Amino acid sequence: MAELTDPISGFNRRILEDPTKIKSVCLRCGAVIINSVLGGLPELEATHLEQCKKPNRKILVFPSKKPNCAS
Repeated sequence: MAELTDPISGFNRRILEDPTKIKSVCLRCGAVIINSVLGGLPELEATHLEQCKKPNRKILVFPSKKPNCAS
């Protein structure tokens, strides 16, 4: 498996066995986001960084099953 680290974005990324999915771990708090780039991974990372305040918080963030889910 390939591992990509981008210190500028604040996430440590790893390509999973399914090459369309990336596991992205927040370097500040350890939250995990699993998604694809085309599925909105950069947007989920940006949203998380805006809300990330507490270090060592264990949060798993998975993509919505509905592509256009409104809250």
